[in-house]
Amino acid sequence: MQDLKGHPGDAERSWRRTLDLDPGHGPAHYELGRLYLAQSRLAAIGTAGILEESLADSAKRLARRAQEEFNRSQDLGGGSRDELLRKVVQALLAEVSGDFAAARRIADEGLMEFAGRDGCEEFNVIRYLATDDPVERRAFLDAALRIRPKFA
Repeated sequence: MQDLKGHPGDAERSWRRTLDLDPGHGPAHYELGRLYLAQSRLAAIGTAGILEESLADSAKRLARRAQEEFNRSQDLGGGSRDELLRKVVQALLAEVSGDFAAARRIADEGLMEFAGRDGCEEFNVIRYLATDDPVERRAFLDAALRIRPKFA
């Protein structure tokens, strides 16, 4: 919740505390991965058109951390939404790896397989992030926000 309120440091501390209590808590690894991926995207924005090595290195380092957490989450399971989260993690891993075509394909599969289920908005967000076309991006973001209006 802290990350949605704009407090990523508090969110990271909360998830780390959860893992101190239960290192095998898959959802905490998943949420840390999402947090690191968001931070990586923000750092990468700072490098767009600018060759500032420290930001680029930071973005890559955070993306690697995200990938490690997603891998742990996938290995451990994500709790009650295991199958949906597994599919989300697969798509996010493809995105972190730079394979946007695979991220789009996996997200499309998830949208079909989990239509109407809690959490399916994640697939729309992945499609939004992995798509270059501005019209498509808007449509996927709008779809995610219709499902979960407080997502933004």
